[in-house]
Amino acid sequence: MDFFNYEVERNFTGNDSLGLQEMEDAERSGRDLLSSQDFDASNAAAARCLRAADWVVVEAATRDSPRFILGADGDGRRGMAFYWDGSQWVLLRNLALPRATLLLGEIVTEYHGGRSCVEGCIHVFDAAVIAGDDVRRQPYAERRRRLGMLVDAMERDDEIQRQMGLPNPMVPMRLKPVATLGEIASVLEAQEAREEAPSGPQWRGEGLLMFPGHNSVLLPLEVSHGSAPADWTGPHRSRSTGMDYWHNKRTNKAVWRHERKSKPISFRSCVAILLRWYSSAGTIPKDELCRLAAAVAAADQKPR
Repeated sequence: MDFFNYEVERNFTGNDSLGLQEMEDAERSGRDLLSSQDFDASNAAAARCLRAADWVVVEAATRDSPRFILGADGDGRRGMAFYWDGSQWVLLRNLALPRATLLLGEIVTEYHGGRSCVEGCIHVFDAAVIAGDDVRRQPYAERRRRLGMLVDAMERDDEIQRQMGLPNPMVPMRLKPVATLGEIASVLEAQEAREEAPSGPQWRGEGLLMFPGHNSVLLPLEVSHGSAPADWTGPHRSRSTGMDYWHNKRTNKAVWRHERKSKPISFRSCVAILLRWYSSAGTIPKDELCRLAAAVAAADQKPR
């Protein structure tokens, strides 16, 4: 962790962590594994997946938990890259990243032209720092946009090297496609179709990763609209509109859900609350998962 603190944390102010410890603790305890209870609306205290709009879904291409991938050198140029294996930073050979870059992704084995041609690849889906630019508190859509720009730039550099006839053994990097909770069935179908395709890069689809990122966190009413916390009650459901609102007992005013102020879900929160589902883990059968996710997505379409 000294290397991590020296190369990344020392360049930024603020006390929020990057969620590494929370993710590792959740993995050890198994509480990051998705279960049918996460969709049980009758037990809202334990359920974690009651709003489809909250969740970003990406494919899991390995049974290993997502890796922090660090760019650590280069004097302003692309340089050495490392990944965190749970106890230490390990050099990623044949990968160069800008210094002070911290990404979240998977180290994936890809097959090209049959199972005999194996290539390592990095599949990324989130970023905390990109070339010294701290994006931890940006909305996920903005973090992803900037991450996509980095991936595109690296692809262009590699293509230029190939056109010039220069040796180019760099590990490729891909940006994972994202989906919503209601699109889980389509993601799993795409996994099966890719694995059966006769050409193109192939890799094994192990399951799904889910984290909160599409939506924003509502600020406390006492922060955004004043008054003491005890003055507010709700949410209540309007009989006429079917929408949620909060009532202030002291002022007798109501605040509708769409009027509440919010802040983006940070990188740390996405990492700390990341959920995993594997097709072979047995926590939820695939058909049941698709049914539960579709039901949540359908309920999310109703007015609140």
